[in-house]
Amino acid sequence: MPAALADGVNSEAANLAGPAADREAWTWRKVAMSWHTPWDALEDDDEFHPHAVTGTWARMLTEDYGHDMPESANLTWCVDYLDRTLARVAHDPEQDFPLLARELRKSRQHLESVLHNDDRADRGAPCPTCREDGHLLRLRREFSHWCDDEACERMHFHDDSADVWRCPRNPEHWWTQQGYAELLSERQSA
Repeated sequence: MPAALADGVNSEAANLAGPAADREAWTWRKVAMSWHTPWDALEDDDEFHPHAVTGTWARMLTEDYGHDMPESANLTWCVDYLDRTLARVAHDPEQDFPLLARELRKSRQHLESVLHNDDRADRGAPCPTCREDGHLLRLRREFSHWCDDEACERMHFHDDSADVWRCPRNPEHWWTQQGYAELLSERQSA
């Protein structure tokens, strides 16, 4: 504590002497604050949770700009507040807008990844044909065609029965959705 007082509030000593360094003090602080804000009740390692990201930024910005924040601010309120305040934050040299954008982007990417709603290809089991050659390339799912265009003349499928699992190394190695399901059941029984 004396080093923190001597070095100032922006020093590493002050950082280590703060409430976050004292596990018990930090836990009690979280318990006290969780009565008002649900995102403080989240686990410490859940840094990408939308409540954690939007709630933290909403709390900091309402404090900086002197705005009122409801005691039971939920995710919807926090997102609406950030949406209303975003232009001001972007032009405010006192705010770290790139950090806000980065944290929101990471939260969105994390959600997309968890929900499997990102743009990465679906990867499946290793190609059984290439596996014999010593290669362990995973099959990639190619989705059947579907669109709302009335002028489109391609064959349309409204379920996954026409999806194909194709080897990225050799496009001639492919399995239908049914064939892929059978391949997986064979592997599980072996």
